[in-house]
Amino acid sequence: MRASRGVLLLVLLGVAGLTALVHSPPGRNRAPEDTALDLFQSEPDIRALLRSLKPGESLRIGEPGAKICTDGADVAVASNTLFVWNGQQLVWGDQALRLPCTLAVSGSDAIPLDGGAWPGEVHLERADANLLVIAFTPLEEYLVGVVQSEMGASFAPAALEAQAIASRSYAATQIANRKSARFDVDTTQLTQVWRGSSNPSLKVRRAVEATSNQVLCHKGKLVEGVFSATCGGTTRSASEAFGGRSIPPLDGVECNHCAAAPFATWSAERSATAVAASLGVSGAISSVGGLEFTPSGRLASAVVHCGSGPVSVSAHALKRALGPEARSTWMTHLRTEGATVYADGRGFGHGVGLCQHGAGSMASRSGWSAAAILAHYYPGAKLARLYRP
Repeated sequence: MRASRGVLLLVLLGVAGLTALVHSPPGRNRAPEDTALDLFQSEPDIRALLRSLKPGESLRIGEPGAKICTDGADVAVASNTLFVWNGQQLVWGDQALRLPCTLAVSGSDAIPLDGGAWPGEVHLERADANLLVIAFTPLEEYLVGVVQSEMGASFAPAALEAQAIASRSYAATQIANRKSARFDVDTTQLTQVWRGSSNPSLKVRRAVEATSNQVLCHKGKLVEGVFSATCGGTTRSASEAFGGRSIPPLDGVECNHCAAAPFATWSAERSATAVAASLGVSGAISSVGGLEFTPSGRLASAVVHCGSGPVSVSAHALKRALGPEARSTWMTHLRTEGATVYADGRGFGHGVGLCQHGAGSMASRSGWSAAAILAHYYPGAKLARLYRP
């Protein structure tokens, strides 16, 4: 997950006959040919930021026998050659790559970097004193890696198909809305997790292929297909999570399917002194109160009592202060005992859009199709064709 880069949507023109999502058998979710957004003339590339190197940081390029093809010439690279960014050039030994440049590998569809393999091309370009390493990858191939990283082959086919459509919708929104930016997404939970060509299973690849070119739309506009790991019992609106206006497909729904999921409920604890230091307040925290909640039941803010007196803090700040054991801002109980702050909560992630583990249960236990899963989590959305075949 995938925090949004600004829900919401791109206004599109010339949209024809959009068909509502309906219950249908898994694997039979292809949008009719006249259900077309046709945002792109053909399958687009997505630009994914792999690394942003500061001066002195290094990048490993190559594999045994690889020849790196740059814009100017071919460069023979030994296995795991270490390139160092000095703030102006990417150097190894007494040699340097001319920038900006595009990397490709002779006889390969993937670029070996830092022990991974990235399909498409990799562009190296300066951004002030930093070096940006950006993969330019065909959208559908990128989605194979995303679905493998975000769900994986343990999920049922219908859940994988739902994830593929949601992820394609999210990715397409970034491509459309970030044309003037240097990249569209990164490879982390801030956008969508992507680990490159990490030997995706045939099951995952089939799920992406079965839904090829399909995205979510609402009233002729592309829906940003945000999702989280486990909603905890109800998803929430995009406006509550990210601010701004929301739309019906992202207004939040009840979810009765993720109760057995990892982190459907969780507990966290951390020393009161460490929590205070993280929050930037003086002295250890003696108590927590004054809880304010959002319409969906998530924590909005709390008042911590410390050496300097009561201080109001946001739920996000408190979640960060509690450390990685705090999985969301849906905190049901907060208390201090002795020198420790304790929290109990529900869900993992921001809780907007698709609940991944809820979708998994719907598909494996209840036989829901991908279209039915998407209709539940994005009510009012329709399937549409993203680009011309």
